[in-house]
Amino acid sequence: MGKIYDIQGHHDQALSHYTKSLELLMSLNAKPNIAYTLINIGATFAEKEEYLKAKDNYMQSLIISEKNNDNILMSNAIIGLGYIEQKLGKYSLAMDHFSRALKLTKKSGDKEAISSSSLGLAAVHALQGNHPKAIEYATNALEIASMIPSQTKAAAKTLYESFKAIGQNRKALEMYELYIQMDDSIVNEETQKASIRQQFKFTYEKKAVADSLQHAAAIGEQDIKIAFQNKLGGVLLGSLFIVLVFSFLLFKRFKITRNQKRIIEDASIKTKDSIQYAERIQQAILPSMGYIESCLDEFYILYKPKDIVSGDFYWMQHHKDRVYFAACDCTGHGVPEPL
Repeated sequence: MGKIYDIQGHHDQALSHYTKSLELLMSLNAKPNIAYTLINIGATFAEKEEYLKAKDNYMQSLIISEKNNDNILMSNAIIGLGYIEQKLGKYSLAMDHFSRALKLTKKSGDKEAISSSSLGLAAVHALQGNHPKAIEYATNALEIASMIPSQTKAAAKTLYESFKAIGQNRKALEMYELYIQMDDSIVNEETQKASIRQQFKFTYEKKAVADSLQHAAAIGEQDIKIAFQNKLGGVLLGSLFIVLVFSFLLFKRFKITRNQKRIIEDASIKTKDSIQYAERIQQAILPSMGYIESCLDEFYILYKPKDIVSGDFYWMQHHKDRVYFAACDCTGHGVPEPL
């Protein structure tokens, strides 16, 4: 019940059920279940942004898990502590927690926990401006969490921000597209779940009304039959309204996604065209091999552009009895940033 309320965003009701569960488990001295429930309580307080209470519950869970030598519960509690320290701006402590959790999760083989630990490290490195390390950990998380939409979305977001920060716009664009794709997938999944919940609710209400009708038939009260008909009509109208709302939201989301895709495709084409145009200009500037051979007896050229267009280029000119040559550097080389 606590988990259900938590998923629905009713955190106070969730805490009420978790607390009742915790009291029963403590009376039974069920240590692993106590540690698991404390993690749930900590996560709920974190959602409510009551970070000190969340930290206290994670610490209690960690102490119990360490005594039981339960690596899975230990790692979950430590990951929770890492996110709390990150939220509080204590990046060094957060890094320590996530590193410790990563070691434990690799021992247990829990892929979701490994991904969570790596994502935590990636986020902290990104916040500290260490984008190469953020890319390394987020890439590892992305490979492990390929079947978990929420973690794939988080990894793609971190990679997009880090690639953009270091000027690797092409890779940033790829990660942004993946982030949008995962976001749409999660939205559609949540919409489907909400629809299923509403169907269950409708079925339950319909059965409740049917039971009332049977009771009315048994006691011969005509007014209960009328109440049933009114109730059923209201339920049907309510269900129809919900279906229409969901249909409108899905259509609106589809339009947004289509526009985003068009913008991304236009930016990608413009960037590619600009790079290819810049390449042609640069190739035209470079002296030909035949010209170099006519001026020099022995030579070699090391020219290795990092991408399609190089930030550096060479130049040579023969004038009278001298040969002038240069290695030059240019900034930006005419390639605009994508929109």
